[in-house]
Amino acid sequence: MRFSNFKNIAIYLLLLFSWFVLLLYFIIEHRHMLRTQDEFQLNGLAGNYRSAYRNFESQYGLFFENNINQPFIKQLVRNAQNNESGQDRLREILYSQLDNKFKNLQKIGFDNIAFTFNDGTVFLRMNNPAYYGDRIDKKRPLIKQVISSKQYKSGFEIGNVVAGFTFCHPLILNGEFVGVAFASISAKSFTREINLDFPGNFEFIISKQELDMTMLEDSKKKYPQSHLSDKFYMDTSFEPITHDHNFTTDLKRQLKNINLLDYNPQTIHTNISGFPEALSLIPIKMSNGKYGAYFVHYGDDKHYANMKNELIIKLVSISFLFIILISSFRAKHRLDKELEISESEYRMLFQQAAVGFCYVHKSGTFLKVNEKLCDTLGYTKEEMLQQSFTDVLHPDELKSAIESFNLLLLKKGQIHNGRYRLLKKDGSYLWTNVFARSFLAGIDNEKAVIATIEDISGKILAERLLDEQSKQMQNIVDGVPSMIFIKNNKHEWVFGSQAFCNFMGQSFDNLYGKSDFDFLPDKEATRIWADDDKVMNGETLPQYEEPVTNAKGDVRILMTSKTPFKLLDGSMGLLAIATDITEHHEARRTSAMLRKFFDNTAEGMIITDNSGIIKSVNRAFTRISGYEANEVIGKKPSLLQSGQHSKEFYTQMWQEILRNGRWEGEMLNKRKNGETYPEWLTITQILDDNGNIENFIAITIDMTQIHNDRKKLEEQDKMILSQSRFAAMGEMISMIAHQWRQPITAIGMGANNMLIDIELDNIDAEVFRTHLKSIGEQVQFLSQTIDDFRNFFKPQAKLQVLPLDTLVQSAVKIVGKSLESNGIKLIMGAVCNAPVKVHEGEFIQVLLVILGNAKDAFVENNVKNPEITIQCTPTDEDKFVELLINDNAGGIPETLIDKIFEPYFTTKSAKNGTGLGLYIAKTVIAKHQDGSIGVRSQNGETCFWIKLPIFEEGDINE
Repeated sequence: MRFSNFKNIAIYLLLLFSWFVLLLYFIIEHRHMLRTQDEFQLNGLAGNYRSAYRNFESQYGLFFENNINQPFIKQLVRNAQNNESGQDRLREILYSQLDNKFKNLQKIGFDNIAFTFNDGTVFLRMNNPAYYGDRIDKKRPLIKQVISSKQYKSGFEIGNVVAGFTFCHPLILNGEFVGVAFASISAKSFTREINLDFPGNFEFIISKQELDMTMLEDSKKKYPQSHLSDKFYMDTSFEPITHDHNFTTDLKRQLKNINLLDYNPQTIHTNISGFPEALSLIPIKMSNGKYGAYFVHYGDDKHYANMKNELIIKLVSISFLFIILISSFRAKHRLDKELEISESEYRMLFQQAAVGFCYVHKSGTFLKVNEKLCDTLGYTKEEMLQQSFTDVLHPDELKSAIESFNLLLLKKGQIHNGRYRLLKKDGSYLWTNVFARSFLAGIDNEKAVIATIEDISGKILAERLLDEQSKQMQNIVDGVPSMIFIKNNKHEWVFGSQAFCNFMGQSFDNLYGKSDFDFLPDKEATRIWADDDKVMNGETLPQYEEPVTNAKGDVRILMTSKTPFKLLDGSMGLLAIATDITEHHEARRTSAMLRKFFDNTAEGMIITDNSGIIKSVNRAFTRISGYEANEVIGKKPSLLQSGQHSKEFYTQMWQEILRNGRWEGEMLNKRKNGETYPEWLTITQILDDNGNIENFIAITIDMTQIHNDRKKLEEQDKMILSQSRFAAMGEMISMIAHQWRQPITAIGMGANNMLIDIELDNIDAEVFRTHLKSIGEQVQFLSQTIDDFRNFFKPQAKLQVLPLDTLVQSAVKIVGKSLESNGIKLIMGAVCNAPVKVHEGEFIQVLLVILGNAKDAFVENNVKNPEITIQCTPTDEDKFVELLINDNAGGIPETLIDKIFEPYFTTKSAKNGTGLGLYIAKTVIAKHQDGSIGVRSQNGETCFWIKLPIFEEGDINE
């Protein structure tokens, strides 16, 4: 008896201990769930704040790179600092340049963009252009840091006048620090971004100590004391939140033991007028590296209240259950040891159970049913007992249910669990979870089945909704063009959007559990893992660009953002969003390159819209025309017209542009100072994707210097030609001396013979006639030589058509005796009387230069058996004749042959050559005779060739 009492006491103590352990477990579980919920809420708010911060920073970074970090803007700021009198005009230019773009930036939350000089003096505030000239670096710590470090800074800061978030860029022009450009955005703009995922109200509170150290007293009026703590001020730009006295008192009581100066993220659960509300505090780090502010989120706290109610229900239910167990245990000991429960208590449990109960005979008919099952299916107990289980099954469930029922009857104690649709009396059906077990019933131990039937229609509906929501969420994620993926702490992918799978060229089944090293080059994978480790270790990485190789082997530029992410198992992973910006990156680089080309090209460039209104000009245009960009933008190029061209000229020009898409030609325009100047103008139309004219671009080249150079070259050519003629005159006199030497000797000898005959008085009329005839012939030869000399130097204004061999013979007559006296053999090759149109004297001078150079080369090189061969023949080219002059005077070195036609270049000594002969020869043939001249040399021989067009029209004697 004592042992039995002791056993009962032990069982009671064990039940009490179990009850206490379960209570403690549910309380701990509740606190853990609450802490997890708070962490999820805080992490979500913090993540949204960081995302909003990176978003604003990225948007302003792109705005800065595309619109501010341009040489024109930085040069303008620099010029404004150095030119105090012109600051107002330059300020207006800068404001008009950025006004529309700044308004777009305001739409996404930015309050201001401002520019300072390198000493911190404000040059322009876009939100208040009339307020400038103050020293902002004395009011804003971040500006002072940028001026000191000349590096980009950003963050939350407290100034003399206002507190907010600032993004500051130094303006560097050619290595010189010229000023600071910074953008300001209020905390309220951040909450608009955060509100998208976290509805509710926000407040922003700032450390009283930090604000008192920096802000002026008048400015602090906008920051009254926070109701959360007397150590903080609150930002009044937020919508005021009405708090009753009880709320404020309760909140201060809860915060009494919380030190907000520790700046720990935390959630406080309270009630406002009877409604549960959660206060989430997100600490904000200032630009000086210290924390000094909080975002405070007031959100609906019904979930916490529900969790609290669920805990109370669980505790009450467990207590009630243990009371029932203890009561049952006591009742059990009042009955027979083999009887586990009395019949009456069993009926009560059977009838009042929260789920349906039934006994089913092996034939399928119901033996017993409880009220819950009857209520669930809509039948009375009598109606249920007249049916079999197959009568209440949905037709689609009959086959599987009968098979399972038969399996249960095969052996005692068989268990089956499954979901079935049951038909209600009204014809509708519901989903149920059936747990069945076979047993032996009655005195005859007949096989039967006992089953519990739980209505799970609501659960099924919830599961379907959850599945549908999951699919919808997956579709939404897959519909985002950016790549989204999640990694665990082993760098393995556990989730990936369709865009990410497409980039990797794999289905996610192939990517799940794999890492970067399985698909990317080792160097890329190593770099990516290093970034992942930083994120998973709590380091904040700003949004950055990175090269990543896709499935096709192409290296793409991705804009990547990574943030820590807690996985379902509680471990820390990361969530990444990557956008392929390769085309944007290339377009930005190309745009910058084109901008540099546009600004730095030597040719003036004008870009207009399709109506001819000037949109942009480059620096070369200003240099050429004298007009600054702001003087012509918004106007038409007609302001440059000189009045030298007719209206028909411009009409035809634009007709050609619209017909052919392009016009180019030389025209006269007028500079800003009124000076008329020649320019070469090319106008091209630019079409959009639909083939419509979008812009016109004009490229102008100032021809003034070209015209001046052309005149100088023409004068230089005339001077060189004159010098060459004088040099040729000297050579001609030398040649005449050679040709006159023999006839003069013959004349002298004839005259002497006649004088001797007279002295000897031996006058013979026939002999005298012979002598006088010989003297006459010699005098005629001398006269012809003088005529040839005169014709050579006689000015010739008109071209003549002459046979080529006649021209060659004329040159040979002049130089022949000189060649003969130097022992040079002249060989005339094939005769060619093709007519050519030339200046006779100039062409003969070319031949004399070539023959004279050959003679000099023979003499200087002391060549044995010197020979010159002249021949002409039609070329393979249609309507051309080629004259070849070949000598064996030793050839021209390969290093000199390319310079042979340059002016003042000579291989002769200073006394024998001027270096102008062959230059004049090339000029005469190419410019005056419409031909070409060249030279080739090999094996000690040199061949000069001259190609001339064959004249085919009119008489050769015209």
